[in-house]
This record gives sequence, C-alpha cells and structure tokens, in this order.
Amino acid sequence: MGRDSMHSFRPPAEQSALPSLNISGPSVERAAFTVTLSESVEIEAKFFLPRRILHSLIAGREGIAIEQHYFPRSETRKLAREFSLFVMVEDSHEFSSARVRKATLPSGKESFQIDFKGKKDEVQGSRIYRREFGLEISQTRFKQLRKEALEGSIVKIRHDFGGYIIDRGRRIPVVAQVDHYKAAGSPLAELKTEFATVDIEIPKAELIQALRRGDHSFSFLKECVELSTQSEDLQRALATRRLAKFGFDAERLTALEEIKEIAKKLRKK
Repeated sequence: MGRDSMHSFRPPAEQSALPSLNISGPSVERAAFTVTLSESVEIEAKFFLPRRILHSLIAGREGIAIEQHYFPRSETRKLAREFSLFVMVEDSHEFSSARVRKATLPSGKESFQIDFKGKKDEVQGSRIYRREFGLEISQTRFKQLRKEALEGSIVKIRHDFGGYIIDRGRRIPVVAQVDHYKAAGSPLAELKTEFATVDIEIPKAELIQALRRGDHSFSFLKECVELSTQSEDLQRALATRRLAKFGFDAERLTALEEIKEIAKKLRKK
C-alpha cells in the first residue's frame, strides 16, 4: 500500500513521542495501547470469484482466519478521540467508519487492530480509492471493543497470491487477496451460501486500466466479475460492511444471483 503525500501524517520524529501521550477516554487502558500504526491510501479493485474457480484455487492451501467487527458510523468520531487519531492525522475527520479485526495465521499467531477508513472516491471511472489508518491493539482491548461493535461482523479465510501487473514492459508486484466468507451478520451466523471475492491493491491508479486489459499474471481473473464497475446498487448490496450488518438476507441473495449471471456471461465470451 502506498503513502499519500497530500495528506498530513506525523513524521517519525513526532511519532517517537507517542508513548507519552495522554490517551483519553474512560475505556482506554494505556497498557492495552500498542503504538504501531500505519496510514495508507487504498486503491483497490474488487472482483466476485465464482465458486468453481475458488475451490480449485485454494485447494490444499492454508489461509489467514480473519474476523471483523464494525462500529456504527456515529461511533467513529468518539473512537477517533479515544485513540487520539487527531494527534497523528490532522484531517482525521475524513475517516468515516471504523472496525476492529483479529487475524490468525496458520501457525496460530494472532494480531489485533482497529482500522479507520475514509469514504470511497472515484478514480479511473470507478470508486476504488480511499484512505485508511490502522492501529495495533492488545487482545484485551480487542475483546472490549468487540462488545461495542454493534454494526455487524464477518468471518472469512484469506489466501494471498503474489503476482504482477505489466506496466510499459515492467512487472509491478501486487498481491491478490482471495477472501472466502464463512459467517456474517448481526448476530453472526454461518453463511448457507458460498461467497468469495478477490481484492487487488494497486500502487497507483493508472494501473487499473492495465489490470482490466488483462496485462497481469492472475489468469483466474478472466472469469471474475469486477464489482468496482457494477451498478451502485449492486456494489452497495455486496459491500463487506452491508454483508456484516445483514448477512445474506433477501437483498444480498438477489444481488448474488445477479452477479452470478454476469459471471456466466463472462465465461461464455
């Protein structure tokens, strides 16, 4: 993920002073606050991955187990104050949503993080650009925040595939993240229908056209449908945050059938 020099991020000299900050908020424990942070610009193309491709792709591979819990948008500003986000990012008001995440590696090692995300902006004809800011937290703090994240949850298995996009004869390394969703909703419930996506974060917006032309190493994308270019209604229905809140209710099932039909037509071409 790349850095965005147009936005205000505290330089390393100022970051080194962070452990002595007065981190406010009644539920914040200083011992649970780990000062490891990252700010990035997320330029991401998202694809629907048909079931038959998914299983041949991930067969025999171990993935990262991820659970994510979302906060109501009204809570984002309060959380930003609790974690003193304004100290690290001057325009922290631009972050409009928040979630906590637990990731478990195949080895059993766990990590915990709270993420703040901005709204998606349009680049190259689709909404693929947004800012995000992550802070590592302790397991104790994660468990506290999980109880407060009342906007829904998801559980998924992530498989990373290294590859590249070809840009003017050069191979630009990128990673395709295949997410196989296992459970979603509020309350969290196991999914009875299979759903998987591919996320590819690209270092610069111009590469999206090369990706769409097929100038890349991910052959399985030929039969995947780019969600980023579909109708706003379809994108909204299958957005991760909406899936976390509603699970596969009638609206999401209808959207899933629609995207499957688009995938079938793509396969026949």
